[in-house]
Order: sequence, then C-alpha cells, then structure tokens
Amino acid sequence: MGVYLSNFGISALEEKLDNAILIRVHRSSIINLNKVKELNKYTKSYDVVMQNDEVVRVSRGYMDNIKRLMF
Repeated sequence: MGVYLSNFGISALEEKLDNAILIRVHRSSIINLNKVKELNKYTKSYDVVMQNDEVVRVSRGYMDNIKRLMF
C-alpha cells in the first residue's frame, strides 16, 4: 500500500485498471477493494478504512460506485 506517482492523470489510470478490484472513490483516490478493512457511513458520506488503518474519504460524486460494489 502507499502513494504512487504517475505521469498519467488519474482518469487515464482509472481507465487502464481493473474496475472490479480497483475503484475510484475521490478525485484523487483509487482504492483496492481487496484491502478494505471497513466502511463507515456518516450522515451524508462514507469513509473507507484500509487494512493498514489509513482512512480514505469517499466523495459524494463517487458514492454510487462504492455502494454498488460493497452492498
């Protein structure tokens, strides 16, 4: 796990990745679903807690992606 730098924009990377495993949850974040520890729901948002205890915020625009895949 970690932060990776790329010359590609995140949209270009998103198109190249396997969207059954790696999904975009924020304009600057793509997560591996196999590394998700828990999903916390708040009033109008979600936080994804990864296995390394890093917390990734799910933005409103990507909530449908996470709901469709997790529930």
